[in-house]
Amino acid sequence: MAGLTSACAVIPDATLRKHFAAATKGFLPDGNVLGLVAAEAAYREGEPWRQALLDVLRSHRAALEARVATWSGVSLSAPESTYLAWLDMRETGLGASPAQALLEQAGVALSDGAAFGCPGFVRLNFGTTASQLEAALSRMDTLLKA
Repeated sequence: MAGLTSACAVIPDATLRKHFAAATKGFLPDGNVLGLVAAEAAYREGEPWRQALLDVLRSHRAALEARVATWSGVSLSAPESTYLAWLDMRETGLGASPAQALLEQAGVALSDGAAFGCPGFVRLNFGTTASQLEAALSRMDTLLKA
């Protein structure tokens, strides 16, 4: 659960598990009591909440996909197992940094793909409220609507 510094990685392969442990040594914070209690409660009683959340995220993803279909020069890489969507904006004419253009011209702050080795792309987090997502998409319409 985000923010509670309580996570687990189930890695059956012993070699891969050792590589993971070495790669994350000193990087991962120690767990805390609140995080452990929250994780236990989530595992025991969280399935209805998780299913409801998945429904919300599917709805948000569908809204994003529908909106992207109306934008000229933008394509969406369908997200798998995440609420982060990658938008290919290389054909939009927004220049070398579409993220900067969206921030300056539409007031929408997205992650710049260049920071992830993908210049011309932006990363949009649709794991937010429906109203915040709609507000961001409406602002993006001002620059991208075909």
